[in-house]
Amino acid sequence: MTTRLFALVADLAGLAGWMSHDTTRFAAAQRYWAFGVMASRRAGQPGRGAELISRMAHQRVFFGHPADALELLDVADRVARQADPDHRLQAMLTAQRGRMLAATGDARSAQYFLACAGDLLATAEQHRQPAADWISYFTAAELVGTTAVSRRDLRELHDKDIGPASAAFADAVLLRDPGYDRCQAMDRVGHVAALLNERQPEQACSVAHQALHAAAGLDSTLIRSRILTLTDAAGPFQRHPDVLALRERANGMAVAPTVPAA
Repeated sequence: MTTRLFALVADLAGLAGWMSHDTTRFAAAQRYWAFGVMASRRAGQPGRGAELISRMAHQRVFFGHPADALELLDVADRVARQADPDHRLQAMLTAQRGRMLAATGDARSAQYFLACAGDLLATAEQHRQPAADWISYFTAAELVGTTAVSRRDLRELHDKDIGPASAAFADAVLLRDPGYDRCQAMDRVGHVAALLNERQPEQACSVAHQALHAAAGLDSTLIRSRILTLTDAAGPFQRHPDVLALRERANGMAVAPTVPAA
């Protein structure tokens, strides 16, 4: 009974942390996740604890501190090794490491870890390894979305190219399961921004309406942050009337930039 209770507490803390993060209550999010890690330890679920630590790492890279995020992922890896082998969990942690390395500008290592994550996820799928609820979200769509963000950061922050972010965002949109509305909206907006960054304004405008429509009904800090990448990417197209109209609409949906893009 006690073990089940602590497992439930860990789940609730994880959810409360994400809700806090997505409503700009970042300090509260960190406290919830830290509490969840302690609860998962009491529940005898080190894998769950590792997943929660990865959320803390995600928040650090969200604030532009990928080196801190990598240190937290080292902790998550050590905790995960205390659990039974879980290829899906390892795939998620490996993909996150690739994403953090991309944020530091290490293109070769980022590409390597993202590829390794794909192999681990394929193993989990091939073996039909049962996935706990707290890690079941990590699917091919999530991996492709992580790859898209990694490509974006390498190109826009470090002028390095490991492939077009737009193609990965488009694939993520197609792969998302129903019910992941926020992720779907983030992928769509990211797709538009990536097309603009890749100097394809006509293609960007052709998919922008659906992207902003998907984002319009969702109150999310992460989505607003992603919209800011779109408005920034539209900046160089001052003489393109359709892009100007797109940027004006997007500006009305965004807030003043306070953190880097998700």
